Amino acid sequence: MPDINKVLDNMKFPDSPPSLLAFYTHLRSIITYLPRYDEQFNRIISIYGTPSTLTRWWIPITVSTVVAYKTRNHIYEEDFIKWFEEAKLTVVNFWSDWVWEPLIKMMDTIRHKERRLVLMGKDSLNSDLESLERMVLDFVRDQRQLNDEEIANLTYRIRDGDLSMVLRVYEQELKSPFKSTVTGNLIRTLLIQVQKTKVDMELAMAALDKLLKSNELNFAFLALGPSLFVVYLFSTWVKNIWWNKDTWPGKVKGANVKMRESLRIIERLLVERLPEERDHLLTPHLTPFATHGLVICHVHRLRTYAMYLPSKNNLRERVLDDLRALDYPRMGVRQKVMTCERMWRCWGFLNRRDE
Repeated sequence: MPDINKVLDNMKFPDSPPSLLAFYTHLRSIITYLPRYDEQFNRIISIYGTPSTLTRWWIPITVSTVVAYKTRNHIYEEDFIKWFEEAKLTVVNFWSDWVWEPLIKMMDTIRHKERRLVLMGKDSLNSDLESLERMVLDFVRDQRQLNDEEIANLTYRIRDGDLSMVLRVYEQELKSPFKSTVTGNLIRTLLIQVQKTKVDMELAMAALDKLLKSNELNFAFLALGPSLFVVYLFSTWVKNIWWNKDTWPGKVKGANVKMRESLRIIERLLVERLPEERDHLLTPHLTPFATHGLVICHVHRLRTYAMYLPSKNNLRERVLDDLRALDYPRMGVRQKVMTCERMWRCWGFLNRRDE
């Protein structure tokens, strides 16, 4: 694009209106050359425009064909098939084992269909605790008679883990271990303590099982997170490769960049033609012809890219209203500069950096 200042300097307009003869001469030239405008435009585009697809891609196609032919002579076709099958199996297994199945398990966890993080059965602790109670009660009954109140008190103490009565007998039996092993209660008290150790272990496992149950969903997210991150990286890579300017998302992204550039040029044109403050206070200062023509060109470009904006919340129509204000010939330079400032301030997509 040529320098704007040079274009404006070369486009000089007389201070006074042209004569009727000059006006007629210019009008006749316009009428003569206007029908041939499309033909001349297409001819210039064909010479200096974008080359054909074959012209742009013949070198990569030729190089790729030669490389593929040379590679095929050194590598067997069975190797290609084997690599393809292994890559396919890797992708399928990754999706099924590390994405789909953890996702299904997480949904089952949310719906409370099945608990998987379980260390022990539901009735295991109750059965072992009842067995310990029976063992201690039978042992104490063999030592002395108990009434109902003492049995209830002893049962309560056993559930709290108090085996002091058994431990006192165990301490006495240890004074003569060989004799107590044969004729005493040393073996019996040892077995009761083994059962007590088992119950304590199951209590600890129950506490851990409760902790796992409360964090089961967190573990499911933790197992699924790395896989989803890999899928996100792959999808981002595919989007960056294929969602180019020829697709709708690429056009929307490119439209923001090009609208920002065109609006910057319009504001620069208008700022360079701002009158001095005293002139602005005395008389309204309209846009010069040359500046107004360049502004119209860039407004037309802005209007074209505004078609890619979403119509939700009437966004597109409101942007077009501001563009109509920019190319209105009766609006002064300062008013158009204020319109540009309002667009920078109000439209967030012009301020996002999507490059």
